Amino acid sequence: VVLGQVGIRCLHCKHRCTKSRQERAVCFPSSLKNIYHSIETWQRRHSLVCQDIPPWVKKSLTDLILKSRAGAGGRRQYWEESASRLGMVNTSNGIRFVRPPGELASPVDYHMKAPTESKGESTPVVIDSDKQLVTGYLFTLMDQMEACEFTEQDRVGGRSKVKDCPVGYPGMQCKHCGGKAGFGRYFPASLQALSSANSDRNIFNHVIKCRKCPQHLREKLQAMQNEQLNSKNRRGSRKKFFMQVWARLHNNSSVCVEIKTSPKRVAESPSSIMSSGLAPRLPDLDHMVVVEEQV
Repeated sequence: VVLGQVGIRCLHCKHRCTKSRQERAVCFPSSLKNIYHSIETWQRRHSLVCQDIPPWVKKSLTDLILKSRAGAGGRRQYWEESASRLGMVNTSNGIRFVRPPGELASPVDYHMKAPTESKGESTPVVIDSDKQLVTGYLFTLMDQMEACEFTEQDRVGGRSKVKDCPVGYPGMQCKHCGGKAGFGRYFPASLQALSSANSDRNIFNHVIKCRKCPQHLREKLQAMQNEQLNSKNRRGSRKKFFMQVWARLHNNSSVCVEIKTSPKRVAESPSSIMSSGLAPRLPDLDHMVVVEEQV
């Protein structure tokens, strides 16, 4: 650790002298990508024994872990992107600030490119003529998606159920975030899987929570979902709609692969999950504060 290097420390016991703090109260990650591991370590080795963390906070952390759906992938990227937005960069002497702490960059400055952006313009999965086939809700929902391809990174985290997909297999992703929150990327194995009601729910659940989706769109979808209970697609039109979406994703081919699903997780106790290293997503570093090494 050198002077000026950026680290993180527990917000709750920062007032204590170094010797009276529990272990791992302060960490200095060597790079932005290692912030995730520092948070995991803080969670496993400090949060459980820190005398200054309120009981309700510890319970909230445990509840978040129990609800956590992934331990890798997008969550790791979340920490890296958040640090970049705060002005942190990698250097030969660890992490440093390139601007005053707390001065946020615009999303355009720090947001990493989505897989489809490297190829140029994104490819929508629906077109205007599709509107006549389905309800306004379903069309608007699918209009928030764009075509993408399966990558090695999709084999981990929340998308582990499609880990046997071949690289390059066509799918779709949220056009607002590119699935960078760990989810928001979908690779249905068949037309039937694409057109299932469960597929609609998964997409809706992501878009409603997506931080990069404009608020007015999220509110519009929420209202349209409530209204669509009283409206139905014409007989056979929903199937035709998804046949066209499938054809666009697969370039009018009838490709269909068998995707093996991973077994369901067995319920675990909070203590065993804590030791497993599944770090919950802690919004805005609520229980950690950024610090700089000083003399």
